[in-house]
Amino acid sequence: MYARRDPNELAHLLKVVHGVYRAHQEETALAEIMEEMQRFDTHPLAVLRMIIPIYKDVGNSERPSADIVFEQLKEYIKMYNAKRPDEPPIAMLLTLFEGFGNLARLKSFLSDVKPNPNYAQEVNRMEQLLAEFQMRLVNMFDALALEVGIAPQGQRFLANHNMESFMTYIWRIINLLPPGRQNIFAELKVMSEANPAAI
Repeated sequence: MYARRDPNELAHLLKVVHGVYRAHQEETALAEIMEEMQRFDTHPLAVLRMIIPIYKDVGNSERPSADIVFEQLKEYIKMYNAKRPDEPPIAMLLTLFEGFGNLARLKSFLSDVKPNPNYAQEVNRMEQLLAEFQMRLVNMFDALALEVGIAPQGQRFLANHNMESFMTYIWRIINLLPPGRQNIFAELKVMSEANPAAI
């Protein structure tokens, strides 16, 4: 997770995001926003979280198209990683996953990007990695379900796209684990970062 930043600085960055975007065409605006973020060395996840509200505001006829957001964020992450050659690289897919908050919203965003032939191959790879991650997650919790003595149901929830029931299932398992094993989030983090430079 990125470090906490000065609230005044974040307020300034948000002002830049909205002010610049209203004043320019979308591609120019996002380029200027990214330039300002780079000047402040803002973490890519914070950048994405500032852009998403504009992208998701469907009432705004001038909202940026998904492929432009995708391209600008990708370039920003490359620059951010280049400044830190001795640190593990920030991954595009993990940034999007954390930024959109849940799998359904991320899949919706990627489906908006996919029609652009410049990104179709990348998006296909991201979708493949997401499917692999989701399957590993289900397998892990089904194995844990057997440990705590309840019937494994992750595969069924996944097949039915019933994410609400799947999350209830996860919390039930976590609550039944011994206290020393309840730090399941550390395992999830390791799984999600298994291929940090893949995308």
